Amino acid sequence: MSATRVRDELVDLSDYAWRRLTDRLVGLADEEYFWEPVPGSWTVRAGPDGVWTLDFAWSEPDPPPITTIAWRLAHITINDDRFRSWLGLAPQSSSTGRTIPTTAVAALEAAEASKKDRHDALMEMTDTDLWNKIGPIGGSYADGSRVSWVLHMLDEVIHHGAEIALLRDLYRRAGELGR
Repeated sequence: MSATRVRDELVDLSDYAWRRLTDRLVGLADEEYFWEPVPGSWTVRAGPDGVWTLDFAWSEPDPPPITTIAWRLAHITINDDRFRSWLGLAPQSSSTGRTIPTTAVAALEAAEASKKDRHDALMEMTDTDLWNKIGPIGGSYADGSRVSWVLHMLDEVIHHGAEIALLRDLYRRAGELGR
């Protein structure tokens, strides 16, 4: 019996988390994608220059604002080059320059692309690579292992994926109640 490799466990968990999210996104339309469940929700929007950005403040307000499905999907899909670089991997052309999705269809495509990019990146790693430190590129996280980085990113997908599922449920119910 061979020991399970850490990389394989991370690949399996990543594939599962992304598949659960992308399955839950089937049928997403623009109205729901941009739906603001409360006034002042953070979302994605075009600025005066026409460039789309995430609503954001540093440091995060207390309490943190409610965010839209658009904001949450952009948050977990727009920076796959950082995922690769913190693993010590070179950027890939498929993730370079990924922009904020401005429609539900584009968001679904971005989620599928992120799922594939992260799977492919993890498949390039060895267990030894994953247990190495992130290094200077990680700033204050430089001494953390790459395993901790992958787990953090998976936590983001799982966390925001669950919130997206809840927002979809609330959106459906709000429509039923005429809100």
